[in-house]
Formats: sequence, C-alpha cells, structure tokens
Amino acid sequence: MKAIFVLVLLLYCSRLWSQELPKTGALAVPDKEEVFNACDLQAEFPGGHKALVKFLAENIRYPARLTDICVSGKVYVQFVVSAEGKVVAPEIKRGIPSCPECDEEVMRVVKLLPDFIPAKVNGKPVNSYFNSPVKF
Repeated sequence: MKAIFVLVLLLYCSRLWSQELPKTGALAVPDKEEVFNACDLQAEFPGGHKALVKFLAENIRYPARLTDICVSGKVYVQFVVSAEGKVVAPEIKRGIPSCPECDEEVMRVVKLLPDFIPAKVNGKPVNSYFNSPVKF
C-alpha cells in the first residue's frame, strides 16, 4: 500500500515538474510597466498619420527576389511606444505567407522609426501598443 502511495505521488509530482514556467511576455517594456491598448490620447507619429505613411513609403524596399513573381499583400506589425516615445518590442502579427523577406523588411524599417509622441492617460504619458499595416 505504501509503495502504491509513493508511486502515485511521484507520478503526480513528475507532471508538475514537467510543466513549463509561464513566460514573462515577449515585450521588452521599460520597467515592465503596464502597456495600454486604449488611451485618452493615442500615440502619434511626429507629423501624424500621413507623415508615417510617407516615412514607410520612403524607407520600405521591395525585396529584389520578389520583383519577378509580383508578391503583394500587407504585413501587420505591432510595437510598443514607451512613455518616453521610443519604439520598442516590434512584432509581426501577420505577415505575407509567401514572403518572409517582407516581414524582415518591415522589422528593419520599424527599427528606423523616430520617437513618437507618447500616448496619455489622465494627462500622463504611458506605454501603449501601436498597430500598423504595411503594404507591399
């Protein structure tokens, strides 16, 4: 009886040990502060939406390998605009399945983005998510 109890206990404990520890989020947010989805005032690219579109158009380079096969579509990217306006933790949310180079190009250009005007909640700058589609 004792042996069965020990065996059951070991089997139960091994299940607990085999579980992965929860991951601490993929976002490298400064000081692990809260990141807002909705704010009183959303983060804004300097010059507004038109300036962001212009920046992306001027900096995105269509991957040379794909000019012959005419791949087109949208890459959806998300990043955090920190309370200081810095662009951090970029992540491709949905790419073009036949074009991993497009995802890489979007990540390259996101890293070139200048500081944003940060989002505000109750008049204070906060970390916030920013989503943007990029057309190819």
